[in-house]
Amino acid sequence: MTSNQWVGWGLTVFIGGLTCIATLVAGAEHPARPLVASSVAVCLFGLGMAARGARMRSPQPNISIARAVDYLVNYSTAVLESNPPPHLETFGPAKGRLVCEVGRPQADALRKIEEQLGFGTLCAFGRRALDASLDDPSNFDSVLKIIPREYWDGGTLHPLFAPIHESAHAQTAVRSGSGGHALYARVMLDRTQLHRVWPRKPIWRRFWERVKRRKPRTRE
Repeated sequence: MTSNQWVGWGLTVFIGGLTCIATLVAGAEHPARPLVASSVAVCLFGLGMAARGARMRSPQPNISIARAVDYLVNYSTAVLESNPPPHLETFGPAKGRLVCEVGRPQADALRKIEEQLGFGTLCAFGRRALDASLDDPSNFDSVLKIIPREYWDGGTLHPLFAPIHESAHAQTAVRSGSGGHALYARVMLDRTQLHRVWPRKPIWRRFWERVKRRKPRTRE
């Protein structure tokens, strides 16, 4: 069965189980426990079918790399590197001045996304370059296509252009010595897969972190 069929049948079985429970409870002062237990089991089985269908659904390109990085840094349970505390510079033009280093959580989030792409846990989409040696907006295909998992054996997310939303440049790059790989622009991920790997923080935790300003907002 397809993913939609699994979800449809699962919800149908779940609703049927709930109907049986409601009928048993309403129709008898002391409903038979075995029948109620069987109905509960039917409900759980239906939920399991629906969950399996949800996992089987085809990935959809519905979140950009920039928004995915923003989600990991500000809203997810992902454990990321933090920015070091401000310090006085000891050499160079800024010697004696207070220096604040930023961007470590965003860079770490990008590395984690790329790691999951290599594992095949996340699926990426992009506009493939017609000429692998040319990074020009007119050189990319107009249709988003799935980027094969094997691509990430030699390809990587561009550290500068990948985190930029709607970037006209290639958002992937080729590792040195990995051979010829195509470039991709407008790289997109599947939001459901992303949330499955890194669940969303509880709302109280997000509120507390925003009040304390412990995590910076990313800019697109």
